[in-house]
Amino acid sequence: MSLVSMKIRSFFLKYSGRIITCVVLLLLSIFFIPSQETYYLRDTVKHFERHILQPGLLGFCILLFLIIAVLRIINVKPLKDALFGAFTSLIFLVMITFIFERLALSGILFVNRLVTTDRDIEKQYVVKFSDDSAGIKHMLVFDPVSNEYSEDEVLIKNIRQQGVLPKGLVTVLFDKGIFGIEHPHKIDAK
Repeated sequence: MSLVSMKIRSFFLKYSGRIITCVVLLLLSIFFIPSQETYYLRDTVKHFERHILQPGLLGFCILLFLIIAVLRIINVKPLKDALFGAFTSLIFLVMITFIFERLALSGILFVNRLVTTDRDIEKQYVVKFSDDSAGIKHMLVFDPVSNEYSEDEVLIKNIRQQGVLPKGLVTVLFDKGIFGIEHPHKIDAK
């Protein structure tokens, strides 16, 4: 073996765990994370992220900070050093937590879809069609609950999969997963 190949081999042996972790995280961010949101309405994911996931992650960081602070105060004699270490840990925890927020969200969405707690929740939408200047028909989906038009691709795709596109009231079936996040029933996200 040449000297270069021995150095490369020793490098990979020394850092193999870190390299594998980076490759797995890269593959998850390329394939797994984007694919999970194709099963859910955009507004549902945003609501879950803002009102449940982010406060939950923040609470998790605060709990870990308190545990670390108490342990540091018990184990480290000068209080100043203990508090400095605890606050350093808090900053590190917050950074790591929010860096991996998308991965956590995707994992939760995946598990939510696997375990259904409530089936066939009916929601009604009003479907209208409009012609643009080129004469192409565009589907407009109105949500009477939010009183807004939805441009959500997952919802439009689900309505289109029902077959003949009626003009007027359309019922879309949703399932609720284990985390309470609703997703359209029987949708193929390919």
